[in-house]
Amino acid sequence: MLRPLHPHDLVGNSTPLIDKHKLSLKPVDRQDQMIDYLKRTPGVRDVVVSGGDVANVPWPQLESFLMRLLDIDTVRDIRLATKALAGLPQHWLQPRVVEGLERVARTASRRGVNLAIHTHVNHAQSVTPLVAEAARTALEVGVRGKRTSCRTTSTCAT
Repeated sequence: MLRPLHPHDLVGNSTPLIDKHKLSLKPVDRQDQMIDYLKRTPGVRDVVVSGGDVANVPWPQLESFLMRLLDIDTVRDIRLATKALAGLPQHWLQPRVVEGLERVARTASRRGVNLAIHTHVNHAQSVTPLVAEAARTALEVGVRGKRTSCRTTSTCAT
């Protein structure tokens, strides 16, 4: 007869406790730690800004963080990870977001940093006229696009 599983059978009783800073620190403090880490680690040249989806971050806060990233001489590529370009394109068409993207893109260009929106589209039919307009607007202000498409959960192409 099989005995029921006990929680220790799954994780063991010697699993160390890990301090999850992302849950215990305020967002501004987490950002300070990220910036400090990148300044101390010149080998990191490509930074993906995510946190779930950058469209969830209030634009002034995101712009401030991006400008701080652009102050780090060793950062050469910044990718803004978002599904909202396809799922909520009107976010990327708001005047304050477009104007902010343009400011960030100009600064990135002056400093020789590649700035891209990294997005995910499941199907070609998801690229509606509004999605195309949002992507075109980002390109016009100097932000290039990078798309990831996945046909199955095990194979992805960029």
